[in-house]
Amino acid sequence: MLSGSEVREYRIFLDGPADMLQIELEARDQFLDLSFAFYDGRGRCRAAGDEQPAGWTERATLTGLETGDYRLFVGGYNDHCGPYLLTVRVPEHRAVELTESAVRRGPNGSAIHWTSFGEVDVAHFSLFRVEQENRLRVATFRGHGGAARFGDYRYLDREAGPEAAYELEAVSRDGRREVFSLG
Repeated sequence: MLSGSEVREYRIFLDGPADMLQIELEARDQFLDLSFAFYDGRGRCRAAGDEQPAGWTERATLTGLETGDYRLFVGGYNDHCGPYLLTVRVPEHRAVELTESAVRRGPNGSAIHWTSFGEVDVAHFSLFRVEQENRLRVATFRGHGGAARFGDYRYLDREAGPEAAYELEAVSRDGRREVFSLG
């Protein structure tokens, strides 16, 4: 639970080098506007998240971290308070690699296409349309690629506005999530 303009500090120790570290800060209240900053042992800010509006999830993926102590600060804006879920993880491996993605706009909507490789334990993909301050799931796809083969996916979004952006969330069978911007 975070209150008003309160800031919480979390200490993270990596006992070995990390190819990748994922930070996800999910607001559990629609009015809670969260932010975070991640610092290394020398006091350098390595990542920060303050892009999303109130009620949304802030994310960052860091690569090439060395063994050592790190500090993560979580804060909120204005007088709103509420619960949040903080997840920090070093994934053992990526669930999927995107080899290609495209968004093509036309008179009938936006055609979204992506190709994946190495779908390791992918349960499904969720496709989100992002317009202004709205993030809406528009489709869900069962993963059909494999560890050593490509998966090809297509979707026609007939309700997209001209400024719509898209995010793809790959969800592993163990609940891990990876988010990719498309186009």
